[in-house]
Amino acid sequence: MKEKGKWIYKLYEIASLACFFTMVVIVFLQVIFRYVLKISVPWTEEVARLLYMGVIFLGLVLVERDNINIRTTYFIDKLPLKLCRGILIVSNILAVILFIMLFAGGIILIRKMSLYTMASLPFMSSATFYVPVVLAAPMVIYILMKQLKGFMKYRPLKGGDD
Repeated sequence: MKEKGKWIYKLYEIASLACFFTMVVIVFLQVIFRYVLKISVPWTEEVARLLYMGVIFLGLVLVERDNINIRTTYFIDKLPLKLCRGILIVSNILAVILFIMLFAGGIILIRKMSLYTMASLPFMSSATFYVPVVLAAPMVIYILMKQLKGFMKYRPLKGGDD
């Protein structure tokens, strides 16, 4: 992989890990404040939800890059190789379309929700919830497009005669 590509992926890794670590700390503090100190801290739930979305969508880039998403290929591997490759290509194209729609929807929602503030954090816009979607979708589309080339070399684990 090119050095530029490694740097971008490293940035996604760091951002995803930072979101996860911060989320764990905030949730832990919420438990301590609520059950030990008997103090309600309302902003922690919204921030934890935002960070959770960051972990999901930024981590999705890493999952797609390494092609480690969970999938069941038992039945696909039993199909003839050409049909198997065709199904994988069609499913990848559908995934690209899904992420294009997700990206466009995220931009639309950012525009609409920018007028509203969060209930417990009045200085933050509700549009903040859609930022991870907009940040992750283009990268996932790029990775899925790269994977389309790799499907021509796909070999099933078992079965699948030509």
